[in-house]
Amino acid sequence: MAMPAFFALYKLKNKLIKNVTLIMSDYLLIENLRLGIYSRSTIDSFDIQDLAPLNTKTIIDMKKHILSLILLLFFFHCPKLVAQWTELPENMYADTLHAPFIYGVASGDPLKDGVIIWTKLEPEVPIPLNITWEVSTTADMSQVVQEGFLATDADKAWTVKVDVSGLNPNTYYYYRFKDTSDNYSIVGRTKTAPDGMVDQLNFATTSCTSIYSGFFNAYKKIAERDNLDGVIHVGDYIYDYPDQDEEVRIPMPYPIDPLYLDEWRQLHTYYLLDPDLRAARQQHPFIVIWDNHDIDTDTEEQFDQAVQAFHEHLPTRPNPDAPNKIYRSLHYGDLLDIMMIDAEQFSQQDEIGEDEFSILGTEQYDWLTNELENSFARWRIIGNQKLFNLWSVEGSPVELPIGNGEVVDPGSWDGYQLEREQLMLLLRDYGIGNNIVLSGDLHFFMATDMAIYPLNENMYNPLTGFGSVGVEFMGGSMSRGNLDEAGYAATLSELLLELSFDLNPHHVYANLIDHGYGTLRITPDDVIAQAWLVDKLEQSDEEVMDTALIVRNGTNTWERGWVFDPSVLEDTTSTTSVNTLDAPLLYTLSPNPGKQDLNLNIQIVQTEKAQLEIVELSTGKIIRTESLQLIANQNQQLKFKTNDWATGVYLLKLKGKTVEAIEKWVKVK
Repeated sequence: MAMPAFFALYKLKNKLIKNVTLIMSDYLLIENLRLGIYSRSTIDSFDIQDLAPLNTKTIIDMKKHILSLILLLFFFHCPKLVAQWTELPENMYADTLHAPFIYGVASGDPLKDGVIIWTKLEPEVPIPLNITWEVSTTADMSQVVQEGFLATDADKAWTVKVDVSGLNPNTYYYYRFKDTSDNYSIVGRTKTAPDGMVDQLNFATTSCTSIYSGFFNAYKKIAERDNLDGVIHVGDYIYDYPDQDEEVRIPMPYPIDPLYLDEWRQLHTYYLLDPDLRAARQQHPFIVIWDNHDIDTDTEEQFDQAVQAFHEHLPTRPNPDAPNKIYRSLHYGDLLDIMMIDAEQFSQQDEIGEDEFSILGTEQYDWLTNELENSFARWRIIGNQKLFNLWSVEGSPVELPIGNGEVVDPGSWDGYQLEREQLMLLLRDYGIGNNIVLSGDLHFFMATDMAIYPLNENMYNPLTGFGSVGVEFMGGSMSRGNLDEAGYAATLSELLLELSFDLNPHHVYANLIDHGYGTLRITPDDVIAQAWLVDKLEQSDEEVMDTALIVRNGTNTWERGWVFDPSVLEDTTSTTSVNTLDAPLLYTLSPNPGKQDLNLNIQIVQTEKAQLEIVELSTGKIIRTESLQLIANQNQQLKFKTNDWATGVYLLKLKGKTVEAIEKWVKVK
């Protein structure tokens, strides 16, 4: 529907509500007065002569208004008509086992005594609901330590977001939600931040997670990591539109570029149909900032609506007075302080020199420098959307199709060199070391030293890293394309990689082609970063470590010549994870109805053998049988070509030792 028409209907709906309210109030007042329910003193402030006369015309008008209002309310509030797709791509489905909580659960922004927990539901009847929440110390929810309830409705997009307090530090907790009909959500797991002395922390980091550009296999691998303290997402959590060169997973109808609140809500909801994203959110607390694709709009009003949808659908702790200020700090005992900053929204806002602008804005810059000066943890992470360190291409032997001839990305910190220099000089002059900048946006894996003057041999030694005030790690794009997927020749990637090291002596590692995520193991003595490569074009359970790097306490540089020994990352801690299911079977068909291909997704709680039969309902004929070995908590997908199947209804019957299910599938022309 065209937006002007949409808003015309929206205004009509509000007008009808007002008219019906006025007519009904007049009618009820007259009737109650006639029946003696109201005393005369109750309506002393009313003039009975001013009330609409209750004649035939009034009653007809009231009926017409009410009928029109019912139709429009159905249009605006019926969840079956909003955010529905006629055809979903592969590996996209809701968690129907836990209806109405079909979009899973999530947690985030952990404190030493609290954490945000979140869910979203799809109610059968769109009326306000009170949702119960529970937090337990055990995965079976037998030891509930905090509980309460929170109301939700269409104004909240049916989301429930609770800032749970009164928890113990450095503790795994489990949580779930319940509606008024005793339907439960899936159980989520989270972890509070530690306090005091901390021996070790583990994080995953990623960015640029376009659901249209590929599969979220990396989220699946993140979900399987049992020892993470959190997932740090440094921007472009959602993508506002599919890139035409990367249409790997596209629903029907074709996605629109969102501008208004309902459209942003629809996009966030669509993302939550991905089971691998749901699994990662279910297993670990998320710490997220936005980038341009999360909030790209045309007007201030539209921007506010994008921000509202972002906070509604993510386990963030927004500033109640300024939800657009997403920069914030999180503290992990004496080992780590995390400062999440916004290098997207405030650039070009404040001038700090002649023709020099701040990328952060002076208010945020002052906040960040104050946080750094007052940080007494062993390590500091600065989570930011943009590449922080210099990536020079000045002197390239050929003209490049990207950048401005001097740097690869003038929209990153390379376009704000004065403020970058000021910030790094502050780190040097105040003796604030052990800094790690996590970056995103460029879709690459990179590791660099934070050299203030990387091209000055007297100020920085690329052989030893002397002159660096910290390190930067870009954990790769999970799915959004690199140069090759954007249509550039492979030679450009090779040339850019060569220039990265030839013209930038502080660059230590780069991968400009592959996708995946990064991990950080943090101890008082060192931080080990790993780059994990994961396929995005096909569903996969495989991952490969591309590199591992180490920065030791007090050195402020990636160590040269270090050889990774996997045994240093052995983790003897024991935790209780939660199933991606807490019902015995998840069994979904897509697309349904369908024409040529049928995808069957199966997840099961325990490993067992099962038999699948496909029966043509009209004839009772068994047209296909399969013997399956189902693996616990793994998504298994079967694909069937249905070109030669007759139009009609088919039954898919699955039977195992502990599970049995039947699903209908409709073949259409």
